[in-house]
Amino acid sequence: MKRKPIASVAAVIVAGLVCVLGVAGAAIWHATRALHLAVHSYRTEHQIDFTVRPLALIENVGFEPVSALSVFSQTAEFQGKLCIASPSGLLVY
Repeated sequence: MKRKPIASVAAVIVAGLVCVLGVAGAAIWHATRALHLAVHSYRTEHQIDFTVRPLALIENVGFEPVSALSVFSQTAEFQGKLCIASPSGLLVY
């Protein structure tokens, strides 16, 4: 049986190591890219972008706000008496 030259065996071993390191490097690159994309996605989903600007005061707008009553009620006259229905109850005057 003829012996193979040492150079060709070493070349096969080196080629195999290069392939293994290439696959391992690609796997590590893919994993870190996926991790960076996941972190970016998490940050964009849990942050709300807003802008803070000063609000300019308006002088003499020309009207005044009129506020409505905080409680609405109904009134009616019943048997000569004034009846007021409100959330606190029925009032008779």
